[in-house]
Amino acid sequence: MSDERSNDNNNTDKSSSNESDDNKQAKSRRAKKNFIVICLTFILIYTPYNAVTNLQSSINIDKNIGLYSLAVISVCSVVSCLFLTHPFISIFGYKWSIFISQVGFLLFIVANIYPKASFMFPASVLCGLLRAGFWTSQSAFITDISTHQKTDEHEDKKAIVNKYFGIFFSTFQTTQIWGNLVSYLILAQTGNNNYERNETICGAAFTENT
Repeated sequence: MSDERSNDNNNTDKSSSNESDDNKQAKSRRAKKNFIVICLTFILIYTPYNAVTNLQSSINIDKNIGLYSLAVISVCSVVSCLFLTHPFISIFGYKWSIFISQVGFLLFIVANIYPKASFMFPASVLCGLLRAGFWTSQSAFITDISTHQKTDEHEDKKAIVNKYFGIFFSTFQTTQIWGNLVSYLILAQTGNNNYERNETICGAAFTENT
């Protein structure tokens, strides 16, 4: 009888161990999927965002709306970091904070289609206030994802977290490449432009009396 009980206990331990391994593998797959999603999210958001912010001093020069809008974003981000990020994430959580924060970026990008102060400044305020929560949620979310990654016993968990952040920021930095490439393709002049230069009002030929 004792042998039968011991065999039953061993079988129970093995089944529970297998279930535990299956749960770990499922969590690991889900963590990888979420990590890929957040990387793609930042690429899709920051590619157009970086493209328009890099061109603010060049395209939105009327009353310096472009530069002022960037200043508004920075100031509102500072305020949000100090006072709003913690309650914002506490209410909505990491995933919904990331999702809601995208609205601010999208509104700022869309506002550049009609770059007037009445559109640009409110969009800049909203973008700045939400941007702090966007980045804070991203950092916490990636840390949480990396801790659920299935690893070997001898593998350092801190190294895994560092690896995930390294991969994320390497993909994030490509947004400057894609954003500038899109800007170049849109703004590049074709060879079919036929126009005459008036050199009397520019360069060395310019005089105030002309």
